[in-house]
Amino acid sequence: MKEDKIMRYFSGVEDASQRMLRRIHQEIGKQDVGVTGSQYMVLKKLYENGKMTVSEVADDLGVSLSAVTALVDRLCKANLANRQRDDKDRRLVWLEITPMGKEKVKICDDSRRKVLGRYFSRLDEDDLSRLIEINDKLLQFLKEEEQE
Repeated sequence: MKEDKIMRYFSGVEDASQRMLRRIHQEIGKQDVGVTGSQYMVLKKLYENGKMTVSEVADDLGVSLSAVTALVDRLCKANLANRQRDDKDRRLVWLEITPMGKEKVKICDDSRRKVLGRYFSRLDEDDLSRLIEINDKLLQFLKEEEQE
């Protein structure tokens, strides 16, 4: 019985997440930002963390190094991110977001907030509190497992 509920919940979360992401991408598309969802994810990481290596970005996003490298190539070409060799260790390459990249993140974040607000604002305070509580518990379980 519990397993059925878990699978029903997982299926619902997966479906809602995919639909929400599609709507977010549609909203971002209306803004003609000129970045893909994957590029936005890389830019967002750089925006939040400052300087990062390609490996750190790949690890944080849970994707391959080659996938991030290809994304970074396009971001650098579009002047949304910069690569810079480390002064002390020339093998190390740092990534930084440019001012234009920061603007793109802000536009995408605004679109994201708009879409999320459209749906989450329909929930009452109790529902939102329960969602936050459950999400916090799940995140705690995941973080504990990562530290093992």
